[in-house]
Amino acid sequence: MLAAAAVVAVAVGTAAVVRTGSASKARPATSASPTSSSPTSSSSPEPTASPSTVVTSPPAVTADTSPTNPPSVGRPVGPYRQACYFDDLYCRGLQRHVHYQPLWPFPNYAAEQAWQAASRSSGAQPWHLDGAQTALLFAQNYLGFADITTAIRTTTVQDGIEVGVGYPMPGGQLHTAAALHLVRYSDIADDPSAGWEVVGTADTDFSLEQPAYGSAVTSPMTVGGHITGVDENIVLDVKDLSGSVVTGTPPAVPAGGANSPWSSPVSFHGTGVLTVVAFTGGHLTQHERFAIQGVHT
Repeated sequence: MLAAAAVVAVAVGTAAVVRTGSASKARPATSASPTSSSPTSSSSPEPTASPSTVVTSPPAVTADTSPTNPPSVGRPVGPYRQACYFDDLYCRGLQRHVHYQPLWPFPNYAAEQAWQAASRSSGAQPWHLDGAQTALLFAQNYLGFADITTAIRTTTVQDGIEVGVGYPMPGGQLHTAAALHLVRYSDIADDPSAGWEVVGTADTDFSLEQPAYGSAVTSPMTVGGHITGVDENIVLDVKDLSGSVVTGTPPAVPAGGANSPWSSPVSFHGTGVLTVVAFTGGHLTQHERFAIQGVHT
């Protein structure tokens, strides 16, 4: 579940204070999670999506900083706002910063940089630069939700975007199953050359709150949240960075009511960064609503 919070990053040696808003699903900077060091790249097909874009937050504050190394092709030159959203980004002079769990498609910054090099030389996988396409591919290819067919709406937030993905209803109207939260995998905020990374969901009437986002987990763990609905059966999975399911088949959790709590113990055998997945459906399609949570061992 996304909890909006402001995180203050102080650039040492300057008088600038940078506020990175909507630090959703953030974990304390003192709790580090491991990331893989071997770069990989996705090879997913490109579905068709035509999302709209709605700006819902003011432009971020810009601070004058200087890059340590010459910027790569396409990166901002001159004044920019330093970002430190992931553990493996070098954040010069930042005393506090927000960390997200890198869920998909890049397992680490080295993989994103390897893709950028391939993109500059051969134009490989341009969908990494399209947040709506990335969100839809995450739902279809990583989660395996073939019935999620449309990127419905893209909303800009201060640290990235939220993309509503879902499917058409029998009457033709579009139903949003989840709002996926994505940020650019870069040490520069809003870097147009960086690929988008899925980091979580912005939950509303179906939330996944336990375990806490970014927390260290051991097996078994209690998974839970709140839901509003009728005759719901919540199915739970745990996936590793490759998309492999690292849990057994826990029984579905019956739930319903208005903002009613639900929970279930879940055993798993994976290590590193993990994605906890909860979904419910069965009235019109299998995955009518879903939520995810990034954790690590």
